Amino acid sequence: MTKSSLPQHDFLFKKFLGDIAVARDFLEVHLPPDLRERCDFSTLTMESGSFIEEDHLRTQCSDMLYFVQMNKGKGYVYELVEH
Repeated sequence: MTKSSLPQHDFLFKKFLGDIAVARDFLEVHLPPDLRERCDFSTLTMESGSFIEEDHLRTQCSDMLYFVQMNKGKGYVYELVEH
């Protein structure tokens, strides 16, 4: 894989995880059970913002931020996927 192909991976992951139905399924499978039980995934929405600053990480990771209502208030899920 060349360096020039890496940004395409970032685009594909963000497109994939930008679909709320896909993101909901992904989080329901990959979040730890104790955290998953506290989330109302029907309220999941995508928030704007990217938090990866370093070029090295940007070429290897995609980040997404979601809002979700939790059983004791509001919460955010920051998802960092290494690829």
